[in-house]
Amino acid sequence: MTVPSGRFAVIGNKRAAAIEPVGAIALGLCENTSAVSVTMIRHMMWRMLGADHPMEAHKIDSRAIFHLGSGPDAHEGVASFLE
Repeated sequence: MTVPSGRFAVIGNKRAAAIEPVGAIALGLCENTSAVSVTMIRHMMWRMLGADHPMEAHKIDSRAIFHLGSGPDAHEGVASFLE
């Protein structure tokens, strides 16, 4: 029997088993993403909702990559990756 419970449907006692993998994926995303990148993407998503063409988002994204990629954090990140 399926009983609605919030956003998830409970099927017997399998709710915890269904949520555990989702939690692991969410935790992995939180631990392995750049806060600057997530913030930039979030702002672009909200601000570009009314854009006339996807090229507008591409232009902003390209400028951000250029400016963020030339900073000291990017150099440190690349050096850390190469180690």
